[in-house]
Amino acid sequence: MTSLQEKKLKMYLVLRVLLRSEPAILAKLPNGEEYLNALDAVIQSIMSITQLKNEGTGSIKNQQNQLSAQFKVRLLEEAAKLKPYANYKDNKPLIAFCTQSDSKLSKMKEIDMIVYAKSLYGYINESLTELAKYQLTPDTQASLLDVISNFEATNPQLSTEKGKYKNLSGDLNVDYKQADALIAKLDDEVELIHNSDTEMYRLYWVKRKVEYRSSSNQLTGRVLDSETGAGIPNASLSFALGDNNSDPLLKQTADKGGFQLKTITPGIYTVTVTKLGYASQTLSITITGDEPYSLEVKLAKG
Repeated sequence: MTSLQEKKLKMYLVLRVLLRSEPAILAKLPNGEEYLNALDAVIQSIMSITQLKNEGTGSIKNQQNQLSAQFKVRLLEEAAKLKPYANYKDNKPLIAFCTQSDSKLSKMKEIDMIVYAKSLYGYINESLTELAKYQLTPDTQASLLDVISNFEATNPQLSTEKGKYKNLSGDLNVDYKQADALIAKLDDEVELIHNSDTEMYRLYWVKRKVEYRSSSNQLTGRVLDSETGAGIPNASLSFALGDNNSDPLLKQTADKGGFQLKTITPGIYTVTVTKLGYASQTLSITITGDEPYSLEVKLAKG
């Protein structure tokens, strides 16, 4: 879960408590109860996926760390046994090869550690008949080969399993988009109490805000014909920032229906899209400071 997602989840929870604490206000929102029930389900899904993701990746990381630690211990043991032989033979390259430490091995990439292990196995094999008194025997070699093979096979498998848990991020993003859509619907219904319950209206929007990490972002998008999927040129877009009284940002689509805002302040925007011959469309989007935003709008003729 990113820092932005954590802030959003906190906002969802606060708004849910706020609205449910005022049943009389909630009753004035035509679909408020329905939206909150749907939000409850999405929040539960977000929390379950987050817990599963954290526990899964954490467990596999621990397994990887243990496997790597055991592998390094075995390599250091075998290198330490081979080093006295290298000293006796005054084989300086082999002495340097055997002079290892846990910190040196830890700085190696997984593939480099495997290469080192196989080289160590090879050096021992070359002089195996002379190494029995150094506690290096065919049995220890067979055991070392098993350790190398196990590490080479198991570590990628653990990485694959870890990747599966990381893929839960996609499900998490879907849940957050669904929650954002429900909050946007609540935003529209809260406008119904703008004049009748001003204090509650003000409090809602205070709690509704999310602090973003960046002061600006980039937005790209396209306006398409809902029937043909073709880009619509010269469509007009207006981006009005939530509770900001400044003039809305205006944009017009290019020949293939594309448009771009190189700089846009994070926040909640009401986007209005119009084009002669098409039904206009209004939607709410949330621009964050974490990543570029991509918007696709489909207009129906009418």
